[in-house]
Amino acid sequence: MAPSTWLAGRGFAGTKRIGGLALCLVLAACNSINTSPSPAVGSAPPASTGSAAPAPVESIAPAGNLPVPGSEVVIAIPALGTGDFSPSGSGDDNEKAISLMGEALVGVDPTSRQLVGELAESYELSDDGKTWTFKLRPDIPFHGGMGTVTSEDVKHSWEGYIAPESTHGGAAQMAQAVDGDINNFEIISDLEFALHTENPVVFLPATLSKPAAVTKVLENLELAKGRPGSPPKITISTVIEEWNITEVERLLDWCGEQGFVFAAQSAQMEKMPNLALLKSAKYQALVDKIIERRREGKQAINGTPKTIETLLRFRDFQCYPTMFPRVYPNGDVFYPCEPLRKIAGNLLRDGSLVKIFAAGKKKYGDIPPCQGICYLFGNVLSHYYVNDFWGLAGDFIR
Repeated sequence: MAPSTWLAGRGFAGTKRIGGLALCLVLAACNSINTSPSPAVGSAPPASTGSAAPAPVESIAPAGNLPVPGSEVVIAIPALGTGDFSPSGSGDDNEKAISLMGEALVGVDPTSRQLVGELAESYELSDDGKTWTFKLRPDIPFHGGMGTVTSEDVKHSWEGYIAPESTHGGAAQMAQAVDGDINNFEIISDLEFALHTENPVVFLPATLSKPAAVTKVLENLELAKGRPGSPPKITISTVIEEWNITEVERLLDWCGEQGFVFAAQSAQMEKMPNLALLKSAKYQALVDKIIERRREGKQAINGTPKTIETLLRFRDFQCYPTMFPRVYPNGDVFYPCEPLRKIAGNLLRDGSLVKIFAAGKKKYGDIPPCQGICYLFGNVLSHYYVNDFWGLAGDFIR
């Protein structure tokens, strides 16, 4: 389970027992545990339903019997952990319980899947990538009438999360955000604080979100890097869109610092690239930077200068889609290519790509001539394999 990062009010270290579950008094902005939770800050109280909340039932409610606003919701989880929900003790099974309560600094919008502020009203990174500045929402109440959330509370929590004894899943990344020294946490005002580092920390907002999938990715990367033997060739692949060009550039730099292979392609829109990217000076500068680093061998980047140029600037190419078969984790094989969404067979079941492609040809016909429009790396690479093999080979060697 991905880590969940919460706030603890300064000066409160005790717990009280409610219904057999030890709840820290230090949880910030927690949902009420009774049957009548307070409305969210800035929102109107829920309208009265005119009836009492339904009594708890032992069986699963029918699909049409939806919960009444203000009623109790019972959720089953695999384990409650130790009941220590303090920042330093909030790892392992405790996170399964704590993830159901309160808010984090940053969350993920359930519709767009983009990072959004929760306790944080806004956050921004300095141009040099070494200072994150957060502004908190005003008047966010603590559970149990313990006042409102301030920058001091965030600092108090941060110090617990990065303590030597901390079990929290995101402790390493949170420590990295202040270079392991809580003195690099600067309180600017009651509702604003800054984090200072010597080196850029790209993924901090995702680390602070409830799902925080990036934290687990980073943990896995560190595990892979630490395995014995020759250093593994780990590729970090990203999709470039108009809104994330700056973040992709930071990711490029980070991959260079960490020794990972960087790979990029543009987002596809109904099998077509977003041609508006070509009008963006920031996008063109990023592509120049990627190509220059690959050409000069400054860092490991997937592809060659020619393939990257074609892929990211949408140059003409001829696609040979079956040269690099597209196989999904469940074994499904696409024919002739993934963008057409036609599945010819399953490698785990059929056991042979030759057999699957023969079935695909019988079912869907010959591979149609395709003047490349789907700017995916394998498609572009197939063009150079057929039309400029020795040039491609020479570029890879260089």
